[in-house]
Amino acid sequence: MLILVRRRGPLFEAIIRALKREKIPVAGADRLVLGEHIAVMDLMVLADAVLLPQDDLALATVLKSPLFGLDDDALFKLAWDRGPNSLYATLRTQRPELTARFDAIREAARNLSPFAFYARLLGAEEGRKQFLARLGPEANDALDEFLNLALDYEHAATPSLQGFIAWMRAAAVEVKRDMEMDRDEVRVMTVHGAKGLEAPIVILADTTTPPQGWHPPRLLHLPPDRAVPALPAASSGRARRPTTSARWRRRARPRSAKPATNTGGCCMWR
Repeated sequence: MLILVRRRGPLFEAIIRALKREKIPVAGADRLVLGEHIAVMDLMVLADAVLLPQDDLALATVLKSPLFGLDDDALFKLAWDRGPNSLYATLRTQRPELTARFDAIREAARNLSPFAFYARLLGAEEGRKQFLARLGPEANDALDEFLNLALDYEHAATPSLQGFIAWMRAAAVEVKRDMEMDRDEVRVMTVHGAKGLEAPIVILADTTTPPQGWHPPRLLHLPPDRAVPALPAASSGRARRPTTSARWRRRARPRSAKPATNTGGCCMWR
């Protein structure tokens, strides 16, 4: 099944969310900015927490991610009324099992390159399985591309986790999914992106909004009293002077030249 819209926007995202809410398999967006995918954002904020455990916001985000799986109530118990202590210090006191895992991740980040660190986290430590359990199969493409970029970064620069995360946030990487694969999923795409694809059922979800470009023309509407004044009318009581080019042609013409007889529709000077 194909669901087609005119452009990626609020309606595009709402359709995908509604399909997921109803437990309908959906392929996700046909294009995505890698840094805006929730799985990639969780992996990058994990690096922030690993590099600086005293960053309470980064650590709280990591604890709510699929890697640790705390809900709002459990996180509130850790963060509320902890006095001057950081969230990491409170975590060590109240949840030592989570602290042990977080410290193991910090130790791996200290000893491994960015690609090896994330490959181990998503593979041997089953991080990919945790992401897919919450986000669905569509997260696979984002995780694979994230690992590919980590490997590319190591080939182009000195491998460091902090450098890789700074490079990722500065780059706007867009991933195009292969929607031609025959999978039992609903594909939500733009009309332009679906050219050449076929499906037994095609739904046009955006047919009532007027067509509008990305950059609508900016017209300046002036009231009649502030409109551009009309050009002055030419005076009819005075002969117009010849233009400069006409005077120059008249001077350049020999005085003895006389027009010959016009034969055949052409006029020659002799």
